[in-house]
Amino acid sequence: MANPRLDNIVLSDTRVFFRNFSGTPDKYNRTGARTFACEVPADFAAQMEADGINVKYSKDRDGNPDPERPYISVKVRYDIKPPKIFMVEGNTKTLLSEDTVGVLDAADIVRADLVISPVFYDVNGNTGFSNYVKTAYFTIEPDEFADRYADLETR
Repeated sequence: MANPRLDNIVLSDTRVFFRNFSGTPDKYNRTGARTFACEVPADFAAQMEADGINVKYSKDRDGNPDPERPYISVKVRYDIKPPKIFMVEGNTKTLLSEDTVGVLDAADIVRADLVISPVFYDVNGNTGFSNYVKTAYFTIEPDEFADRYADLETR
């Protein structure tokens, strides 16, 4: 089968959760896997599923999938083509590296603007798409003094 190509997924002002930017191992994650999940608009989810993207659904109070709350899992990898991930606080935009992106695990993220690249895989007869962050802007809740000290160099 030829590798199908999909356009980048562009999500503006979305919510992120299940954050593990640091790649810390836990019961849901193997060592080193940097991942997060993000909401997708319900009207876009059907098209994504038709394209072969694995769309999941948050559970309602009864434990049933809620069709109004779709999301996708996204991988963060720096080894092949590093993503451009920015943390925005007040009037300051900071490019995060592989060593610093883990700060987003505990950040108070109020907005996420994402460009995600779906990449086709065919491994041992299993096929589908893995979603990789290409570009991201994570706006965090600014503290009271962020703008005052924004021009100062950090060491």
